Amino acid sequence: MRLAKIVGRENVIGGTDCGFAQSPFARCVHPSIMWAKLKLLVEGAHIATEELRGKRAAA
Repeated sequence: MRLAKIVGRENVIGGTDCGFAQSPFARCVHPSIMWAKLKLLVEGAHIATEELRGKRAAA
């Protein structure tokens, strides 16, 4: 939120950090964890979008 307020919300994009696997051929995280991580990324993006547009009270 702080970064988006500094550089502008249109200049920020959400993304995952590493953590899905050690390499393309060595999966170390169960697929359900991977999908849960992506789901939460989407939910967080929706919350941030609402807050940055002033449609939601900042927590």
